[in-house]
Amino acid sequence: MVRDLELGVVDGETLEEMALTGDLSDCRKLYFGFSSPPSHRIVYRELGQDRTVEIVEVVAVEAREHLYAYLLASSRLGRLPWESRRQFSRLHQEVIARRRAKREP
Repeated sequence: MVRDLELGVVDGETLEEMALTGDLSDCRKLYFGFSSPPSHRIVYRELGQDRTVEIVEVVAVEAREHLYAYLLASSRLGRLPWESRRQFSRLHQEVIARRRAKREP
């Protein structure tokens, strides 16, 4: 999916500012995954000048569940609203623990 994005084969939907996730209006989203609805999101932004895309910056590739991909993208861009930081921290620690449990025998 990221390769298709790089080649211009796919184009995501524009995001907007939301109280929970902050201002992601300069970002776009793509859904992917084998389940229905798709299980994951790619949050990215197109950087360039004069309406020319020079760089496609992938900000987050994560699960759709609990808006985690948006919260992670907002955190990485330094835009996570103060009110959402506790929720994001809890979700982030849960994701880390689940991934660690999968790796450990």
